Amino acid sequence: MPQEVAVVEEALPLSRPQNQVPLTGQGMGFLLGGKLDDWLLKLGITKSKAEAQRKIREGAVSMMVGDSDQSSWRKVTDPSFRLDPYDYPRVGNVLVLTFRIGRTLSRVRFNFQ
Repeated sequence: MPQEVAVVEEALPLSRPQNQVPLTGQGMGFLLGGKLDDWLLKLGITKSKAEAQRKIREGAVSMMVGDSDQSSWRKVTDPSFRLDPYDYPRVGNVLVLTFRIGRTLSRVRFNFQ
C-alpha cells in the first residue's frame, strides 16, 4: 500500500501571473512551469535531479490530478515534462496533485485565491 510522505499547500492567485512565479510553501521554492524533476526533488521523493530524471525515463513516475476516488494515475515518461498548476482543472478554487514513485506518495494542494 502506498504511503504518503509529504503534503504541501500553496496559495496562488486566481489568474495565471504574467511571469513565472516562485512558490515558497514550506521554503521549497517551486516554480510555475518548472520541470517535474525539480518538483520531485523538492518534495523529497527523489534524492537528486539525476535520480528523478532516471525514474521519469524508466516510467516509474505517476501523477494524479484530483481526489483518488475520482481520478486516475498518469505515467510521466518525458524528462522535460513541465508542471504548471494553471493547466489542470480545479474543484472550486482547489487543485490537488499527487505524485508517486513506487510506494512513495507526495501531495501538493493548491489554493487559488
